[in-house]
This record gives sequence, C-alpha cells and structure tokens, in this order.
Amino acid sequence: MESRVQWGANDGSQSRGEWAEQVAASYLEKKGFVVLERNFQTRLGEVDLIAQKGVLLAFVEVRYRRSAAFGAPEETVTKAKRRKVILAAYDYTVRRGLTEQRVIRFDVVAVVAAPGGHEILHLEDAFEADLSRLAPPPLM
Repeated sequence: MESRVQWGANDGSQSRGEWAEQVAASYLEKKGFVVLERNFQTRLGEVDLIAQKGVLLAFVEVRYRRSAAFGAPEETVTKAKRRKVILAAYDYTVRRGLTEQRVIRFDVVAVVAAPGGHEILHLEDAFEADLSRLAPPPLM
C-alpha cells in the first residue's frame, strides 16, 4: 500500500536521518502502530524502526531524500541492506520468542522533500524474507 502525506520541515536540531526516522515513527503511530524499537542493532544487522499493530510486526527501513530526481528513496535499499534488515529481524524475533506469534513484514517508509514540507511514501511488504529458512544466530 502506498500513502502520501505532507509533513513539516526539519528545524535543523537533528540529523536528517534521525529526523526522517522521527517523522516515520509518528506517521506509523498515526496509522495505529506502536513503535517498539528505534535503531535496533545487532552484530548481524540493523533496522531503523520495529513497529507492531495487532499480530503484525513490521521491520521498517526509513529513507530520506531532498528530491526524487535521482530515483525514489526506496530504490536505495540495496540487496545488502535488505539482508542486514532481515538478519536483524531474525535476531529480534528469536531473542524475544516471537517466531510463531507474529505476522512479519518488511516495509520502507520514504520521506521526500516536497513544496511546503515533505511527503511520506509507505511501501508495505517492500521486500520479503522467510525467516524460518535462516540458521540460528551464533550464541554470544
């Protein structure tokens, strides 16, 4: 599903990435999600936001662009980046015992500068992964 909304401007006190993640988190909360984690990191990978809505657990990569002139922000989520998000999601679900109780989805929320503010593009199911096919992470 694709959604576009106008959003306010960055006041300069945060990095663009942090600001875009805050905008994305607020957007998801307005859509009924509860943001569980921000910048979740493991040695396997990282994910910008982890949000829950009912049994749905969304692992969200956030992208910011000043303009879509050089391609859409979601196009910058490379195969390597998707793999890191997937591995972080796997680690998160295993460590919290959530492997069978949730519907898992990988989304991209893109924040793009637009006249009068910013637009938010939410791509649900932006990429797929079968977490059950991954090997367990090594014990630490």
